[in-house]
Amino acid sequence: LTALFGAVSRAGAKARVEQLAARGRLVALDPASRLDDASTASVVRSFQWAARVLGARCPDLYVVPEVPGEIAAVRAPEPSTAVGPSIVSGRSAKDLAFLAGRHLTYYRPEAQVLVYFPTRDELTRLLLAAVRLSKREVMEEEPQDDANRAVAALATRLDRHISDDDRNDLRRAVWELEVRGGKFSLGAFTRNVELMAARAGLLLCGDLATATAIVSTESRAIAGLSLEAKRR
Repeated sequence: LTALFGAVSRAGAKARVEQLAARGRLVALDPASRLDDASTASVVRSFQWAARVLGARCPDLYVVPEVPGEIAAVRAPEPSTAVGPSIVSGRSAKDLAFLAGRHLTYYRPEAQVLVYFPTRDELTRLLLAAVRLSKREVMEEEPQDDANRAVAALATRLDRHISDDDRNDLRRAVWELEVRGGKFSLGAFTRNVELMAARAGLLLCGDLATATAIVSTESRAIAGLSLEAKRR
């Protein structure tokens, strides 16, 4: 699944933004609230440094008065993140390192699909569309019901945006999935991404007490992980 979603990550993001724009549901961010990439503000420096360490693209940062969890990825044409006032000021360097590292893990290609397809149903539809896209003979078949038509429509949008290299990677990933009998667990995939993100945050902050304090005091329901699972 990591290889499959990594292959359709860029095309999936473009397809999702295209769909949201057509429905008038893109979030409009105020350009005046964007933090300059060259700013010396601690939050900017922390995110830029964390992006370099993790090999991820640093999203544009926007200061927004009310943000769920104080940091939230925004489904926008360009990678964008909303940060609340408590992130901009009042956080220690170790806090920011953990938060930036955890958040930016979701901007790695294999995890970014969860920004644009956050629910199980959306992720399932993306998976089925990716499999459909990998098989030219299936792409030409006419879907017979609403669910399959939605998958086919997404596959068509992916087809417009996917590169040749990503298409080849996708075919390889789908072949490997079929070799193992087509068995997969989207729940395990999302849990592993969240655990990977927490470990990346711990690595960057370099302090177990800081990481544990943050996960113990927040209400973060991603992947349904319990506090004990995250602490462990």
